[in-house]
Amino acid sequence: MFSLNMPNLGSVSCGSTVLRVRLRLTRSPALSLPKGRGRAEGEVGSNRRALKILHVDPEREWGGGERQVLGLLSYLGRQGHQSHLLGHPGGLLLQEARKIGIVTFPLFVRNDLDFRPIFSLRRLIRKERYDIVHFHTKRAHALSLWLRRIYPGIRYLVTRRMDYPVRRNWYNDYLYNRQVDGVVAISQKIVDLLVQGGVRRERIRLIHSGIDPAPFQKMPAADSDRRPTVIGTAAVLEERKGHRFLLEAAALLKRR
Repeated sequence: MFSLNMPNLGSVSCGSTVLRVRLRLTRSPALSLPKGRGRAEGEVGSNRRALKILHVDPEREWGGGERQVLGLLSYLGRQGHQSHLLGHPGGLLLQEARKIGIVTFPLFVRNDLDFRPIFSLRRLIRKERYDIVHFHTKRAHALSLWLRRIYPGIRYLVTRRMDYPVRRNWYNDYLYNRQVDGVVAISQKIVDLLVQGGVRRERIRLIHSGIDPAPFQKMPAADSDRRPTVIGTAAVLEERKGHRFLLEAAALLKRR
């Protein structure tokens, strides 16, 4: 798992992964996460309070990013935090989130310039008084242009999962350096691309992606005398997915 060390809130764990990364979002007031405003009722641990978080992912397709969002929602719930999800009404993510008891709201966004959902989104944020709004995709992040500081203390966070170059221009400078309080990158490569695109390094936190190992731990151990061990991968056939590393590893095993 990874943990967020938050001023006045202690350590809040987010997501399930084999790696453990500890963060401190205390460099400046812009990166500090909200103090208690009396909206969240439950206490989480001795020195932490429950957070109320709105997650925004308007993608209809189901991919690795959406699976990561679902895992994060599940883990935060087990830690006592309250998450709501804003997503595509026809998307699988909303359906899966409802199965684990997440409150969901429909959101349809055509592209980065579609501002039609802004008014209803602002009303929702005002009504629910979220501590954090977490944008999980590029289109979701674009909505932050219209949401800045709806009320005192709210914090905005964006996760960058795609390893495409970030163009260095005024638009991205505004989105990443002014409209959000912090940027999460899931790999060092993405950190480097963000910095090359003009995102200030001190605003970026590296949190590697991971999976929940629990379902696999329940599987019976393979009997090596009866059946061979099968190793595979599931990903788009693109160079950036690193399939060659699996093939190279397989070649090493074969030579042993």
